[in-house]
Amino acid sequence: MQNENTFVTEETGEVDIDTFQEPQRFYPLRDPDDPYKSTLIPVSEEFYQTMQHAIWRTLRKMKDSGNCTCPRKQLWTCDANCDVCPYCVKNQYVSLDAPIAGTDGLTIADTVADDSADIAEALIYIETLQALMDEVEKLDPDGKRICRLVSEGKSERAIAEILGIPRKTYTYRRDKLFAKLREALNDYI
Repeated sequence: MQNENTFVTEETGEVDIDTFQEPQRFYPLRDPDDPYKSTLIPVSEEFYQTMQHAIWRTLRKMKDSGNCTCPRKQLWTCDANCDVCPYCVKNQYVSLDAPIAGTDGLTIADTVADDSADIAEALIYIETLQALMDEVEKLDPDGKRICRLVSEGKSERAIAEILGIPRKTYTYRRDKLFAKLREALNDYI
């Protein structure tokens, strides 16, 4: 029979309320000589709640930005002091203007290929696109609608359903339409 000064828990059975203590809270204190070593010191519940909130907020921000590489089993040692933490990734950025070691002033920027389109290619692309738009404007309303739906990235099945025609009929019309456009743009392709 349970008296008024006890309560029951699944793990331990009856516990006397008068002797029951709140779980002890600990705060990690990093060793100044060995940043991989932390000592847990007992702290009050209020201090623990205040500090843990700040620690986890900092840890989450550092993890999200990719600056914290602390393994999961070491998270208990985190004190949010990222300046001395061995798991904090700092200054991992490399300047493109930095010289490459062992070369005569060669920089990383010198080794990166220039993928930007030259002006002549861009003008040809714009002219081809304009010719395509002119040809699409000449199409009948169904042809324009098919071109619009294809450009929106819809599937064959979805376009056929929107047009209210069988899928095979749609593919036949689309192929015929594209052949007509290819023939009209033969000078550009």
